[in-house]
This record gives sequence, structure tokens and C-alpha cells, in this order.
Amino acid sequence: MQNKKELTADKIYSYLHDDGVPAWPGEIGFYKELAQTCCRKGGAILDIACGADRVCIPLAEAGYRVVAFDYSPKMADEAKRRGAHLEGLAVSQGDMREFEFSGPFELALIPGHSFQFMITAEDQRRALACIFRHLAPGGVLCIHVSATDPRWIADQMTRSEPETVGKVRYIEALGIHVRRFHRWDYSIPDEIATCTMGWDHLDDAGTVVDRYALEPMRLWCVSRRALEHALHMVGFRDIQLFANFDRAPFEGEPQDMVWLASKPLDS
Repeated sequence: MQNKKELTADKIYSYLHDDGVPAWPGEIGFYKELAQTCCRKGGAILDIACGADRVCIPLAEAGYRVVAFDYSPKMADEAKRRGAHLEGLAVSQGDMREFEFSGPFELALIPGHSFQFMITAEDQRRALACIFRHLAPGGVLCIHVSATDPRWIADQMTRSEPETVGKVRYIEALGIHVRRFHRWDYSIPDEIATCTMGWDHLDDAGTVVDRYALEPMRLWCVSRRALEHALHMVGFRDIQLFANFDRAPFEGEPQDMVWLASKPLDS
């Protein structure tokens, strides 16, 4: 068993980071379809906030040239390790608000709700402007974010204790059983949700013997009109919004927003 003094939330996360990102139905197929449409002449794809490998590796395995980066050095290193066998994949550490790659790119992706880490209007403007500059004329940006449900916000504000999530997991390399938990707080003036996530360390009887929490994550609760306005102000046009990766209309009670926006041909 792992020495208790050496056990940290970051160490547990390094083994279980894939658990925290769901597999959205149709997501990878949607990105492959976009790539097929946008990269007809061998153009490159930019995968922003790539995480460990979820999107960049399937696209590189499909034969596309992919430049990927993540703000977390640990995630970038893990993606680099997992994709080491792929000549068409280049991974590095970077900040979506300020990056520099040789392009231009035909397609840029911000998958997995990662744009919601841009919690100020200035963060959002800088990130979108940097992406716009890296796209070729006619290039496409796809952003996947969560649709904000006021009922979810109201429910989370009534919870005082963390909520357990998923099944008990055994990490063989550490010799421990853990179960994930999270707790959400919401700031009405800032439209920011703060998630505290971590793992309970369980003994053989299932009793919690310790708790390890990551640093809280602050996420922008996206407003449809605010993001549409931000895209337009940077220069994107032909802006489309879908409720899921099947391109369903954004109506009713959607849980996600899938945005497509193009850089004009005369830019």
C-alpha cells in the first residue's frame, strides 16, 4: 500500500483522470466528420486543452496532422506519452489565451467543456482572438461547453456536503480503494461555478479513512448570448449552435452546447 505521507490528490488523479471526463455520445465521430470536411487538403487540426488523449489521439490515428496542447504540464506529458507512436501528433504545454504555433490550421477544437475555464470576459476574448489568428481563412472552430441549467444551480446551492460519484475504484499501483466525490458552489454575481473534487480513501470494509481533495476548479457558467457575442466580436461568422453531437436543435432542455464558427474567407 502507498505510504500515507506520500499519498496526495494529485497522485490519485494521475491514475484516474480519465474518470472525470465523460464519453459524450457521438463526440469523436463528430470531430472526425468535421476533420473530413475541413481538412480536405491535408490541413492541420489544433486540439486546445487536449487533456490526456481523448480527442487528439483518435484524430491522429485517423491520419490527420494534429497539434495539441494543455495548460497542465502533467496532462500534456501524459498525452505525449500515449501518442508517442504517432508521427502526426505534436503535444506540448500551453495556455489557450496566449500560444504560438506555425499554421494556419483548418480546424480548431476546444473539447470537454474546457473553454469554461476562461472565467472572465478578457480571458474569453484573448483565447478566441488567438485561435482566430491561427485559423486559415475559412477555418472552423468547434467549442463544446455545458448548457447552464438554473435548476441545477438552485439544487447545488442547497447542498452542504460533498456528493459521492461513481463506483469504488481499486488503484493497483497504489494498493488502495478510492471513491470520487465532488461539491459545487455557485457565485450569482460572477456566473462562476466552483467544483471541489477529490477521493475518499476506503479501507477493506468500505469505511472512509482519509479524504484527498484537488485544488478547487472555477468554471464559467456559459450564457448562450454571451458566447455568441464573444465569437462575433472577435470576427467569427456563420455561427451555429447545436444541443449535442448529433446536431440536434438547441431547444427544449439541452445539457450541452456544441458551437461551430468560421473565420471568413476574406480575413
